[in-house]
Amino acid sequence: ALPISQPNHPRHITSTHDYSFLSPRGSAMLSAKPRRAGPQGYRWLRIRYWPWLLLIVCLAVILSVSVAVSVEGSSEAWTPIPRKEISCGNPGDGSLQGDGAGPMLLLTSNGLSNPWLKASLRELVLRLPDAAWADGDGAARKTKAQQRDVAQLAESHFFEPDLYTGLDVLVLQDSCLLKDSFWNPANPNFDVSSLINHQKVGMRKQRKLVEPFFGNGLDGGTCANWSSEEIGGIGALGFDAHRFHDFSFLDRMLSDEVFTKLFELQTSRWSLGQNERDDFVKLFQGLSADESDSAAAEFAALAEKADLLILNGGNSELSAFVYGRFAAPVLKSAFSRLFAGELVLMGRSAGSIVASADVGLSYEANPLLLEVLLANRTAGLGFTPDCISRPHNVHSWALPSASYEQLTGLRVVRTNDGEALQCRDGRCAIVGSGETKPGPAHFLTGIEAYVSADAYKSLTGDSLLLPCAPGNSASLIGGHLLQTPRGFFTGPGDVRLIRLANAFVAKLNSSFAAGDSK
Repeated sequence: ALPISQPNHPRHITSTHDYSFLSPRGSAMLSAKPRRAGPQGYRWLRIRYWPWLLLIVCLAVILSVSVAVSVEGSSEAWTPIPRKEISCGNPGDGSLQGDGAGPMLLLTSNGLSNPWLKASLRELVLRLPDAAWADGDGAARKTKAQQRDVAQLAESHFFEPDLYTGLDVLVLQDSCLLKDSFWNPANPNFDVSSLINHQKVGMRKQRKLVEPFFGNGLDGGTCANWSSEEIGGIGALGFDAHRFHDFSFLDRMLSDEVFTKLFELQTSRWSLGQNERDDFVKLFQGLSADESDSAAAEFAALAEKADLLILNGGNSELSAFVYGRFAAPVLKSAFSRLFAGELVLMGRSAGSIVASADVGLSYEANPLLLEVLLANRTAGLGFTPDCISRPHNVHSWALPSASYEQLTGLRVVRTNDGEALQCRDGRCAIVGSGETKPGPAHFLTGIEAYVSADAYKSLTGDSLLLPCAPGNSASLIGGHLLQTPRGFFTGPGDVRLIRLANAFVAKLNSSFAAGDSK
């Protein structure tokens, strides 16, 4: 129906058409009820615009529903945790003495980045003793949690304060100390809320000790802020903010002089002479934390009440030095609680690597750390005695992993971002789901010797004259894979690296076929 209005209204005109062919009633109505003139009339609006308006509204509704589903994750989308069982041995049968049940582990690639990994942590938390909760009401909390619908929890991003409040979290940050983003305010990642820096974790060492090394060879990359409520952290699960604790052994138990020497080592690269190398070896390989230090007592108090112990990401070789050598006597009590089932150990990236059997499949840029800090030994903490954790998996890790498995007799567990190695009751499994990404495997550091141009030529038949780092020799030591320092290969896409890897594997296969264990 056309709008009813006064004929003399200035925005209307009176029709002068003859409507006699219509019924008397229709003619009277049309002649008495003027309509809007031209394109401003309601009739024109209805015909020309309504289809488009309806289309826009429909698209907006569809888009809003899609966004809501993608953000929230509906309960209908929840499926059981993807799980692939893997045999990784029992730490109680190895160098670490356990009770035979094995520790509770969640060794992640990039933190709790999807609902399955959050659910995997929840499974382990529900196995903590009742006394773990500060109010001593663990039994009731666990009973209520087990009665909740997991699909509904997934819809709320596993926010479950009734389960997580009262639990203490202790994060070890030593592996992050060599990163530029940890110290340098000019680094674009310094103030990112989901990442940490020296201020957020309350480091006592002054930034001025590290400033001379900015832009001179510190590690790239970042370290996660585990208390963050963003993707990968656990702050959004319902833990008490005041029950997060950070600790660094190097920060608390090294003198400023030795602390600075560590950064000198990191930034020296190939510039060290033999006498300087010997001095660094003498300093660091005999270094051990003083168990009578007040910092050791402070850590012991934190570790005694910790329910979740986290090894943050960063530098694998530095982690192996700190947790496996320097601070090993101080960490003994915490690891005893781990084997007693009194706490859960989580790792991310380098933290996951060092918790496993071996750190040799890392790709940190400075092989001096391996030589000086670890005496060319790549042993990890051994919580998975038969497995090496290799997070951030890419397609090109297949070849180095297969080679390293043959050389060490260990199993390489490659986890994509979005996956983790979960262990409980002496059994391990890859949990979660993530896509294997394309990309280079970078440079391996789990080696005891470098490759010279002559060694490369003998292995590959390639007659190219190649640059070589000073002092490298053509020696191979049994039980370890070849190292490929930056002084030799120009980059991860260098065709010479591919040729060397292929020739090396072919040589391995022929040696094993001939029964030559070397």
